[in-house]
Amino acid sequence: EKRIYPDDLEESRRVIRSCLEGRTSQFQLEHRMLHKDGVCRWILARGVALRDLNGRTYRMAGTHWDITDLKQAELRLREREEWFRTLIDGYIDAMAVSEQGRLMEVNAACGEMFGYEPKEMIGLTAGDLATPESLATVLDRIRRGDTSAYEVVGRRKNGETFPARI
Repeated sequence: EKRIYPDDLEESRRVIRSCLEGRTSQFQLEHRMLHKDGVCRWILARGVALRDLNGRTYRMAGTHWDITDLKQAELRLREREEWFRTLIDGYIDAMAVSEQGRLMEVNAACGEMFGYEPKEMIGLTAGDLATPESLATVLDRIRRGDTSAYEVVGRRKNGETFPARI
């Protein structure tokens, strides 16, 4: 406990106490620890309480894995996602990112164009946003990987149609 980062100590105690007292059969927690070299490291701790025939804990067994590199990579990824979100939301043209035909990200301009809140558009497909007459063109362009500009008729959330250039 002396090496556990102060902000993580109470949660660590709570998780281990729950296992010791039999409320859980095992535990897993991520916390920071002060390494003997003075550097704070992220640790993934997993363990179990070994109990006697009366159910009393007589030993704890577990592992500590240093996951500092993973935590640093997660932080860099979150920073890049925030940067990407700032970039895409600040763009005045409608922008969308799709994967396997479903929208994964859209900016505010795209939401406004189609009459949705951006979060509502996540998971929508071309079939949700183009008129039936334009859908074949959109799907053909996607299938062929054609990135040249083309005209379609879009469909807003309220059913209104509008000309769009993709």
